[in-house]
Amino acid sequence: MAMETANGDGKIFVGRGVYDGARLFREWFDGLTEVAKRGETAAYCFVAGNLIEILRTFDIPVTFPEINSLQTAFRHVSKNYLEEAEDYGYSPDICGYVKIGVAIQRRNGEHPMGWIPKPKLALLNNYCNTFLKWGEIWERTYDCPVVSLDYPMTRSAGEVARPGTDKFNYEKDYLKGQIQEVIEICERITGKKFDIDKFRQILTWSNEVNRGWKRVVELNKNKPAVFNALTDGTVYMGVANALRVSITPAERARIDARPTASPSAWEEYISALALLDRVDRPGNAERAVAHLEAALRADSRFATAHAALGRACWDRYRETGEVVWADRSRDAVQEALRLAPDAVEARLALAVIYRGRGKPKEALEETRKALALRPNSDDALRQLAYLLLDSGEGDAALDAARRALAKRPGFGENHNALGWVLFQKGQFGEAAAAYRRQTELQPDNAWAFQMLGTSRMMQGDLDGAIAPYREAIRLAPDARAWANLGSVYYARGRLPDAVRAYEEAVRLEPVSGTIRRSLGDARAKTGDAAGARADWRAAITLSRTALSTNPRDPRQLKNVAICLAKLGEREQALRAAGQALEAGPASADTRYGVAMVHALVGDPQQALALLGQAFELGASPSLAEQDDELAAVRALPGFRPLLEKAKLLHTKEVKRAS
Repeated sequence: MAMETANGDGKIFVGRGVYDGARLFREWFDGLTEVAKRGETAAYCFVAGNLIEILRTFDIPVTFPEINSLQTAFRHVSKNYLEEAEDYGYSPDICGYVKIGVAIQRRNGEHPMGWIPKPKLALLNNYCNTFLKWGEIWERTYDCPVVSLDYPMTRSAGEVARPGTDKFNYEKDYLKGQIQEVIEICERITGKKFDIDKFRQILTWSNEVNRGWKRVVELNKNKPAVFNALTDGTVYMGVANALRVSITPAERARIDARPTASPSAWEEYISALALLDRVDRPGNAERAVAHLEAALRADSRFATAHAALGRACWDRYRETGEVVWADRSRDAVQEALRLAPDAVEARLALAVIYRGRGKPKEALEETRKALALRPNSDDALRQLAYLLLDSGEGDAALDAARRALAKRPGFGENHNALGWVLFQKGQFGEAAAAYRRQTELQPDNAWAFQMLGTSRMMQGDLDGAIAPYREAIRLAPDARAWANLGSVYYARGRLPDAVRAYEEAVRLEPVSGTIRRSLGDARAKTGDAAGARADWRAAITLSRTALSTNPRDPRQLKNVAICLAKLGEREQALRAAGQALEAGPASADTRYGVAMVHALVGDPQQALALLGQAFELGASPSLAEQDDELAAVRALPGFRPLLEKAKLLHTKEVKRAS
């Protein structure tokens, strides 16, 4: 990435890495200057082959003599230091780095970037013979401990010890003994005991830096290159080598504020969050549960890990329909709130559970608490959009979804939320655009393709829906995609294909009552009346099982009502339809379904009135022209004017949204 800067000739572009690197090194040298001013000392070691992680474990400040020397060249004053060392008696043919280092010492640590502390300890190694001679100078000048690390490397031409061989194991033990010696010396000169847990945390940070540096190098293999390897690249390499695990007080405070002091718990937690960002991928929720259980074994008081476990368990409940997961979700979130009542993650997880258990007011209250604690949270705004939509506040829901998207436009789930709100408002073309954008950001997201197909189907574009459904199935065999593909085949009169698609959907999601009902519909159309009735009864049982967790789920209540109507159980069907309307009065889908119930039990006029209300809330006019259950309604004189009015209203909504 480049930044503009001005010089006498106009504007030039230089790498951002130069600026950020200069800032980091300035902060590092400022820290060394403070150490020197306090009369304290530092460890001297070299960039290549150092044991900086051990030194950091003992809180020993670190300075790199070759970097100190190099910085004098960057500041255009190296000549002065070189001449001073040569005047002192060092030959012109001696390494310039060493001579500049000697001059810095003769100036009592004065350096163009500040002051260099005197050495507490010097760590040398056999990467370069000059290192050993330089160390002898420090030993004579300061009488400090000097440790020369002998790295085995290549002992003879072409001979390298391979893992698993006796020679390799011998050399590993040889190096281990030297490291233990360094630890013992650090304990002696600092008066501190070696803290293995702190060492593990520092190694974690160091490995993160190493992975980042590797990624930086990989990026620059592209053509054109991402950055200038000579200018920016040198700085990146310097930061990666010299400043790794170098932590400012502000950074230390930020790290200490992490919700766990356990490095392993933190790593497991971060891994789980990455999986939970993509619960559309099969197995991700299950793997997230495993990671979070491991995190909590490492730190049982890790509140946000409990909250994330609640979220993961709820996702497992949605996948399996097994109530035990819903109970585990509740227990995990309650523990998170006990440990940290103001944890935003816990509040949002509780809101998800409340919503799933049919408690919209409580869910909305928890979401607003989360937003008060973290106003810029797109997760909270996204949840707010869903809850406002559930309560019939479509315009407010759309505003919340767009605000979430503005916070993080590159996150696919924010496009998914916008698409869902638009879909429920009946703006199917706009919904399709949102889902299409999500497929561009997440081309492996089967759910995004599934909803793109459904949005097109609701527009009446049955042929255009088939390709997204097939892509969703290719990416991850999903029951919803198979069921909706079955709906397209059903509408097209391809009944054997519809039955096969629904059967596959039932196999993938055997706990879904709505899918089982659709299989019954397809079988009824083929003349298999007995099979259809068996499916409808099974669908009622499945939906009632789901209602044991959320008794006010309008979708499940509506499904029970439709199946009862198809079975000829009029009074029970109307009772269930009334419960569905009470639970979801502002839902277009609910009113549409209840209209189907009234049509099936022989009350087409009431069905027509409910259908009109559903159209006003955003139900699809195209779907009403096709559904077999509404055949008696379509025969009424008032149906066609109502349909044309709905199409006109839908067209105006699309224009207004665009």
